[in-house]
Amino acid sequence: MTARSVFPWRVFLFCVAVVAAPNVALSASRGDGDGDGDIDLIDFAWFQHCFTGSTGQPIAPGCAVMDFNDDSRIDTVDLAVFVGAQSGPGVIPPTRIDNGLIIGRVFHADTELPLADATITAVVYSAAADPPDLPPLSISSATGDFQYQTIPFDGSMTFLLRIRKPGFAENLRRVEVMAGRCWRVADAYLTPITPPVMVTVKDGGMLTDLSGDIELEIPPGALVQDSMVSVTQLPREQSLRTEPPQLVAGGIAGRYIDLAGVSGDATKIPATLRVPNTYNLPVGTKVRFGKVNHNTLEWFDLRDAFGGTGQPDPNFGIGIVKSKGDGSTCIEVEFDHFCSVCT
Repeated sequence: MTARSVFPWRVFLFCVAVVAAPNVALSASRGDGDGDGDIDLIDFAWFQHCFTGSTGQPIAPGCAVMDFNDDSRIDTVDLAVFVGAQSGPGVIPPTRIDNGLIIGRVFHADTELPLADATITAVVYSAAADPPDLPPLSISSATGDFQYQTIPFDGSMTFLLRIRKPGFAENLRRVEVMAGRCWRVADAYLTPITPPVMVTVKDGGMLTDLSGDIELEIPPGALVQDSMVSVTQLPREQSLRTEPPQLVAGGIAGRYIDLAGVSGDATKIPATLRVPNTYNLPVGTKVRFGKVNHNTLEWFDLRDAFGGTGQPDPNFGIGIVKSKGDGSTCIEVEFDHFCSVCT
């Protein structure tokens, strides 16, 4: 089970002009954050702390010393003056504090037509837990185009872009962008998710994707609470930040499956996932399954994801080709954890 996400190709677009330093008369203390009579790297750290950009937020206490042009904000104009005014030991590194701009397009994965009204948000990469989205957000247009403006940052920063629309599986993009510049990400193709089905703790359930090829069996008593669950196969294979290991001999490509809606990560009884044996592997062949963390875009072996629950079966968490009652074969894997930030 791997996430539908891609390491983006990048295009430099120099879309913000460099701000020239205005002719501003400096007072003896202007720019000297620590008051030691010079302007050095210590004061540069002070400037970074005080930076407001064009957000309109009030200047923090003690930061007026960095407002060189007295416009009640500390932005790239002040930075240009600050760099030119350095006098103390050490060299201010070439840097820039500004927003970044990320552009791209969103399409419907089935029809390949532009997809409007998708929401584009971002978090700082990589977050250990599932973090809230940063302000602001962007909405794709009728042509599928979007422009996402990041929060102000210093130099360069890596963001995880989340491209989402209700009723569709998300796309993720890891983007490293430089302040004051544009970055274009690979086109996003959002796949419609299978309508969710209520699975009760008492009865469990057998779920399939829209094609009927993928089966998820949740036994009675397995879930922590009743949940609306859906199973969706993501048809467009997308690479991860690091390539997953070879699943079986011969380098066979994997399938991408989204399991969504389970309330509570752990199951009291293992669930079973079955996928078609489209590779015609012999019965008994072992196939590695994995999960992808949606915050880091890293693949990790399903057996190592949570350490298991002490299952005595050495094959627990690894796929095995098995015969079905109709004479066909499938790849079957048992697991005892879902993951709120994994696919």
